[in-house]
Amino acid sequence: MKTQTIRIALILTLAVLLLGTVSFAASTGRLRVQVPFAFYASDQLLPAGNYWVDSMNNGRAIKVQRQDGPEFAIFMTVPTAATNKGGSYLLFNRYGAENFLRRIHSPEIALEGNLWKSHREKELAETMAKNSGDKRLAGPVQVTIQIKGE
Repeated sequence: MKTQTIRIALILTLAVLLLGTVSFAASTGRLRVQVPFAFYASDQLLPAGNYWVDSMNNGRAIKVQRQDGPEFAIFMTVPTAATNKGGSYLLFNRYGAENFLRRIHSPEIALEGNLWKSHREKELAETMAKNSGDKRLAGPVQVTIQIKGE
């Protein structure tokens, strides 16, 4: 039973990746962003650098790929109400020295979505709640980076 469940999960994961590859080829646009610090995109730790942000599968999945290296992350987003206000940006939650990509907003490529919290971010949030008397652990600091289309 457990082996069968693992096989089904593996098949579904491969199907999502293949569909994402097809959608990526038909992407309506891409964004370029310079992130000056290491960050988590979902559970994948990515180094500081220049990145491409591509919408896949009609914005339900996102690919963040380093321009000058092999690092990338593909993840699902939580859809949010689309707004055309403001320019494109990435929003990060910062806990001490650790940064987590939390939201992507881009009217340019019709992309609006939040990321699920990673295991590491949930772990840090729980630690903050337990140590709420420590002002350094009072909550995440939000960092916004403006991005431009390519």
